[in-house]
Amino acid sequence: MIIFMINTYAQFKISGEFRTRGEINNGLKNIPDSNDITGLYVSQRTRIKFSYKNEKYETKISIQDVRAWGSENISSMTGVWGNSAGIDVHEAWVDLKLWNHSNLKIGRQELKYDDMRMLSWRNWNQYGLTYDALVYKFKKSEWSIDLGLSLNNRQEKMNGANFGCSDYYIDYNRMKTMDYFYLKKQFNDNLYVSYTSLGAGFLKQYTSTTIYMTVNNALHINYKNNKFDLKTNGIIQNGKSAIGKDINAFLISFDAGYKIKKFRLGAGFSVLSGNDASDTTTNYFETDHAFNLLYGTRKSYFGWMNMFTTPATTANGGVVDVYGNLCWDITKVDKLNAFYHFFALQNIVADYTVNTIGVYFDKKLGSEIDVNYCHNFSKEIQLDIFFTTFLPSKTMNLLKGVDEDNSVFTCWSGIMLTVKPTFFISK
Repeated sequence: MIIFMINTYAQFKISGEFRTRGEINNGLKNIPDSNDITGLYVSQRTRIKFSYKNEKYETKISIQDVRAWGSENISSMTGVWGNSAGIDVHEAWVDLKLWNHSNLKIGRQELKYDDMRMLSWRNWNQYGLTYDALVYKFKKSEWSIDLGLSLNNRQEKMNGANFGCSDYYIDYNRMKTMDYFYLKKQFNDNLYVSYTSLGAGFLKQYTSTTIYMTVNNALHINYKNNKFDLKTNGIIQNGKSAIGKDINAFLISFDAGYKIKKFRLGAGFSVLSGNDASDTTTNYFETDHAFNLLYGTRKSYFGWMNMFTTPATTANGGVVDVYGNLCWDITKVDKLNAFYHFFALQNIVADYTVNTIGVYFDKKLGSEIDVNYCHNFSKEIQLDIFFTTFLPSKTMNLLKGVDEDNSVFTCWSGIMLTVKPTFFISK
């Protein structure tokens, strides 16, 4: 009934996504030893999406179910399986057209800007990542301005003598608010520069009145023509950490590529600042110099093994990542991507495996190789086959709590089929 009531000036669309992935896991996010068992499993993402658009507003609802095959918690002797868990809302937003050059988007939505170093969606993990936010967007000629606001609560408190008193997160790293200002200047078809100021607020643990704000100020430069592309970022991180410690950290990145016929040759580096364990002043204890990626993407720049996701993964010593990559468009429907990373600590980390003061880890962390083959059967059907391995140094083994003599080959591989059908679209 809804479909046939749509007028001729609107468009209604129903689409879906079926993404099944089989994986062999022997070290994703960690370094395995001889006591670990290689994981073999299949997971599936299932989404149905409803979108509606007319001259005044646009809406989208995306419902998803993510599960590992065989993870259902209800079974019977006949082998019938079921699950008591509910489905999830991936997206649910309305985008209002306010004036000729601006609009207001409200609800659960995907957020991504520039090369997603600052603010990104996550698509590789099956659940994805969306944000509950209000985003005002203004665009006129070469200028774009976005203002995003959010407020998150554990629950609603409607009444009672202790109104709102339990509205806090027990896990202090869950954001209470995430607000940002984005300014972009498009100089020409090839070059634009953007500035982002983003604040992430975290409640002081077991309180509902104190918010610690981590503030990022970023400059991004993006250039691209038919053969050459360049992206660079500089981010300063200040304010307070989630536990209330002063922050003074930075990120620097540079990525460039050159296209020769069917090949793109690329290289770059990323630097995440870290703490200096040799600093014996009070500054070491009072100020945190370890850069937190917060809502920036990990996998795209720091290796598919996801070894470096938070400052704690390098004992707050930061990361230096120097990499090269090759992208080969074999045919119009076949593509091969290969990446090599060399990782090192950015700063000095104390060797806590010995009881001697002034002994520090060697800075070399190891290297990683990532390879992905992609084949498009059609616009709706895509096949991905991937393999990645991490070659850890002695320092990396020690940071992960693995005896170097017991370490084994670290790898992660899999095959993924993605089908995105369009069930219905109005004329």
